[in-house]
Amino acid sequence: MRVVVVGAGTTGAMACGLIASLRPDWDVVNVRSKDIPIVGVGESTTPIFVKALRDMGLIQKFIDNRLCWPKYGVKFVDWHDKQFYGGWAINNFEEETITYLYGLTKGERIGRLDQRIDEGLVPYDKDNNKFFSVIGLHIDANETSKFIFEEFKDKITTVYGTVVGLVRNEEKLLTINVDGQVIEADLWIDCTGFSRKLISTFMPEFVPSNLPVNAAAFIPIVPNKKDMDFWTTARAGNAGWMWNIPFENRSGTGYVYNKDFLDKNEAAEELANFANQDSAQVGHFEFTGGWLKEPWTSNIVSMGLAAGFLDALDASSLHVTVRQVYNFLGNNREKYNELTTYDFQRLLDYISIYYKTCKIDSEFWNSIEQIKEEELVQMFKDAFLREGWNSYDLSGFTNSITARIITNRVDISKDVAYEILKTIPFEETKFAIDKYNKVKDKYVPFTYDLFKSHVMDMSQAWDNR
Repeated sequence: MRVVVVGAGTTGAMACGLIASLRPDWDVVNVRSKDIPIVGVGESTTPIFVKALRDMGLIQKFIDNRLCWPKYGVKFVDWHDKQFYGGWAINNFEEETITYLYGLTKGERIGRLDQRIDEGLVPYDKDNNKFFSVIGLHIDANETSKFIFEEFKDKITTVYGTVVGLVRNEEKLLTINVDGQVIEADLWIDCTGFSRKLISTFMPEFVPSNLPVNAAAFIPIVPNKKDMDFWTTARAGNAGWMWNIPFENRSGTGYVYNKDFLDKNEAAEELANFANQDSAQVGHFEFTGGWLKEPWTSNIVSMGLAAGFLDALDASSLHVTVRQVYNFLGNNREKYNELTTYDFQRLLDYISIYYKTCKIDSEFWNSIEQIKEEELVQMFKDAFLREGWNSYDLSGFTNSITARIITNRVDISKDVAYEILKTIPFEETKFAIDKYNKVKDKYVPFTYDLFKSHVMDMSQAWDNR
C-alpha cells in the first residue's frame, strides 16, 4: 500500500508518524512545501497526544528534550461571575462524576484539579508513589512537527514542493503534480488545512457548525517571564475568547472571535493587551466552522482542518485530529466517516454550552441566545441518565465537564443530584468517594523530573485502556 500524505503541519506530521509506526508494511510518502507557511502557535493537547507519542516511540525523547510543558487543565476566566477550573479529573471521569454528584447532595462542590495548581503544586501521592490524574501537554506546533519529521526521515519518503495539478477520473484521484514531478498513490491523506487541496476535487458536502465565531488572531510564541503556569487559559473577550498556551519561559496566545462584531485592528489590540505584546505581531485568518459529511471520499482521507474545524476551545481540534488518524488505521471508509461525524457533533453540542451560558455584556455576547436555567437543569440530568455517560471517550469527557459548566451557572438542587446518584450502584459510589478521599489533598511542589515521571506513568497506563 502506497500512502501519500500531503501537508507539513501538526496533522501531516502526526499522520506520517503514526501510519509509519503502526503500519510499517505501508510505503508512506510526505509531500510538503517550503513555500506555504505554517501557523506557528502553541497548542494545547489532551492525554491522547501522549498515547500518540508513545505509539510513535517518541515520548521519552520528546520530554527529555523539553519540547513540552505540563497542562493540568483549562482555566476559564471572565465567562461567568465565578472563575472556572476545568482541571483533569481526579482518578477518572466516572469516579470524578460520582464524587461530584455526591458532593452536590451535601451542598458541596467536590473539585477536580483546582487552584492549587496556580500555587505551583501538582497532583502526586508521594506516600504511595502514585499520580492520581491524567496530564496533557502544551506544545509548540512548529517544533513538534519538525521533531516528528526528523525522527521519521528514514522511515518515510519526503517530497518537497507544491501541488500544482491533480489528475482524477470519476472514481478516484490518480496522480498529483508536485512542481513537475508526477506522484501516484493507492490512498491519499489530505492534511492541507482549510484549502482542502485534495478532497475538494470531489466536492463533498460541508456541514456548517453555526458556532458564533469565524475568525482568529494569533501571536507566535514569544518569551514570557512567567515560568510556573500549568493551565491553558481561556479568557472571554468582547467578541469571542482568547487563549494562552504557556511553556517554560514562553507563551503562545490567540483570539477566536466573530469578525462581524470586531475588525482585525480591534481584535489585534485586544489580543495584544491580553498578551502584553505588540499588536504589530498579530496574524489573522478566517474560517467557516463545520465539517465534511464524508471526510473520506473516494481514495482521499481528509484529516485535521481539512476534515473540519469547530473551535480551538478545550483543545478539541488536535484531539479529534489524533482520533482521526487512529480511526483511519482501524476502520474502513464508512466507519471512519461515521466516527468523525460523531466527534464533531458531540463536540459541537459541548462547545455550544460555553457560548450559550457566558454572561458578558457586549454586543456579541448579547446576540447569542442564552440557555434558560430550567433547560440547563434538564441538560444536567440528561448528561447522566443515558447509556455511555461514564465511557472513556468524548462522551465521558464532555459529560464530566458539562456538569461543571452548568453548576457554575445555576444551582443544581440536592434532589436533582440525588435523583442521578441513586441510579449508580451504592458499591461504586462508596468506592469512588473512598478513593477520592485518599488523594484529594496530596499535592507536591512541581519539578520537571516529576512532570516527566507523570507523563511516562500515563504513557504506560494507555496499555490498560
